[in-house]
Amino acid sequence: QLNRSTEFIGTNQSIKGFAYNGFQRDQSPLKGTYPSRAELAADLDLLGRYSDGLRTYGVTDMPDLLALAALTEVAWREAFRGSAVLRAGFPGFRRNLAVALGNTRDPRALPALRDLAASGDPLVEEHARWGIRVIDTSYKCNE
Repeated sequence: QLNRSTEFIGTNQSIKGFAYNGFQRDQSPLKGTYPSRAELAADLDLLGRYSDGLRTYGVTDMPDLLALAALTEVAWREAFRGSAVLRAGFPGFRRNLAVALGNTRDPRALPALRDLAASGDPLVEEHARWGIRVIDTSYKCNE
């Protein structure tokens, strides 16, 4: 469930994006407790329904995003069977994942982002190219 304020004083603008760190209540890298794949995927699905802007905050000890990026559609459907994560569809899930990977600003995400940039889905590819540019400022692409 989202924490929502009841009003924004002095503005009538909508929310353009969210800041996200992935940790759930009672989880902390200091305690060695991290979000599961299902928790990360459910959060990405939920936030992706409200905005295209997502800034992630995390730690380098959270490799689950890379594991999620490696899932095939069949494996993704199996991993999240019965979960609300499936509502976004595989392309929507991968788009959200590309944003999250880019926002890590971690060069280890580049191979996964390059794979997503060659996915054949224009929306996923666009967001993956954005993620690559965030991490590798020398990256050039034809958009």
